[in-house]
Amino acid sequence: MKYKTKKNNIKKTSFLKILVNLFIILAVVTFFVYTAGISSGSDNTNEHKMITIESGDTLWRLVKEIYGSETNIRKMIYEIREMNDLENAELQPGQELYIPQNP
Repeated sequence: MKYKTKKNNIKKTSFLKILVNLFIILAVVTFFVYTAGISSGSDNTNEHKMITIESGDTLWRLVKEIYGSETNIRKMIYEIREMNDLENAELQPGQELYIPQNP
């Protein structure tokens, strides 16, 4: 009878060790994924500047004025929308947008 109890305790201990190790691995992976997401963001002030939207501004016109008509306007609009998490191209007066320093 004691043999069975000891065997069950070994099984419980092994299961607990596996569970703790899995938790540690999950915590480490989560940490690295989180820190990689922070460092890969484009929050470096050398890479962008902030502008304030005025009445009548459109992304198309802003890109054309700031970067010139030689720039791939659609690509820049896409980058600005991604950088600012915009669902569409509608702008509101007073809205602040980050734009890339260099196209």
